[in-house]
Parts: sequence; C-alpha cells; structure tokens
Amino acid sequence: VLDTRDTFFQRDPFAWPDLKRRRRDPDHAKDLYVYEENGHKTVGSCRWNRGWLKGCFPNMPNDPSAPVRCSGSTLGSRDAMLTYVDAMLAASDEFMCHRKGIPSDQGYHNFL
Repeated sequence: VLDTRDTFFQRDPFAWPDLKRRRRDPDHAKDLYVYEENGHKTVGSCRWNRGWLKGCFPNMPNDPSAPVRCSGSTLGSRDAMLTYVDAMLAASDEFMCHRKGIPSDQGYHNFL
C-alpha cells in the first residue's frame, strides 16, 4: 500500500537481501513491513499524529517517544496485508474516528 503521488523508489523494493531471504522461510506469509515517516519525528512531537491519536483514542496508552509510522508505506505478503486491512477496518468500526471529525488512516495505523 503506497501513496502514489509522493512515492519514489531509489531501487527495486523487492530486491532487498533480507526480503529475498525471508521469502524462503515457511512463515513468510506473516511478514508486514511498516516504515517510519521521519527519523526525527515522534508521536509526541508531531502535532498531527499526536492529535489524531489523542483525539480518537484518548483513553489508550501510547508512547510519545515512539516513531511515527507512515500509513502510506506498508508492504507485506498477501496474508499479512489481509490481516492488516482487517485490523484497520475493525478499528475504524470500533472507534469511528471519522464521526469525531478525525478522518485519519494514519491515526489508526499508529494506534495498531
């Protein structure tokens, strides 16, 4: 899953040595890769991510020093992506952030 308008590959994303090795492992179907948005940004220091998490999940503990994970850059096997999408939809159904005026897939992504 990628944001198409702001994604640029510097090399083949499927040619990573670790990824090639993992494909041979029997439990590869469980692999989900998520990526940090900015090495200097944390959930606590980014007003947008902090706002999405506090606004939608006010009673849930979160670590303000945790890095921000970008919901627009998620890579995984078919099984892992189906599990991820199911979890995102379940969280959306349970918390209904969009009804609180918080239409943020990244909030759900960082919450999960």
